[in-house]
Amino acid sequence: MNEKILSLLKSARTSKQFTQKFVAEKLGVKGNTIGNYENGITEPDIDTFVKLCNLYEINYSDVLETAYGHPQDENNISIHEKELIKKYRQLTAEQQGAIENSIDYYIKANMKDESTENGEDPFENKVG
Repeated sequence: MNEKILSLLKSARTSKQFTQKFVAEKLGVKGNTIGNYENGITEPDIDTFVKLCNLYEINYSDVLETAYGHPQDENNISIHEKELIKKYRQLTAEQQGAIENSIDYYIKANMKDESTENGEDPFENKVG
């Protein structure tokens, strides 16, 4: 199993202050099974993986996304991007406008960096 997944599962367990024994009892597995999972000696099957995520109150798809990354398309955003959206939605309309203006500024700045070779200035007002 991917080392990031093992680390995330162990971290989730310890953040809940669950012992390996407690988790094993909850899942109905032998006492050393959880330690074997966390050390990469054995792997949980998919059902057990989902049960671990449920017990730790973490989303299994988020764990997989964090471990393996995500496709770069508009319909699949990262955990970090989801958190930014949550924060953005807590802002007033005026604050959201300021954030949007900042994003536009930085996009233009990046375009300027990329276009300095051909002399274009994205900050220059262009009249049709």
